[in-house]
Amino acid sequence: MFYITDRILLIFWLASHLHQEIRKTIANNILQLRKEYGISRKALAKLVHIPEGRLRRLEKGDTDAKLYDFHIKRLGEVFGIPVDMLLGKQ
Repeated sequence: MFYITDRILLIFWLASHLHQEIRKTIANNILQLRKEYGISRKALAKLVHIPEGRLRRLEKGDTDAKLYDFHIKRLGEVFGIPVDMLLGKQ
């Protein structure tokens, strides 16, 4: 029984860690692309339909800042790149 509990906890820890790594990758990509395109944080937030403060927290790597699938899709559209690129898969 103890062994099964340990495995379950390990699975949850790995899932949480992976989630945080993906969010950090997204945050780094957003910041880099925004600077490359010369878009202000305020303008990008307006284009993506999220509060500027949330975008700032995302760029700083705050893993608690909410980012939904439609935001990621919209970011891809704004920058003209596939979503996979934002996720660090390309």
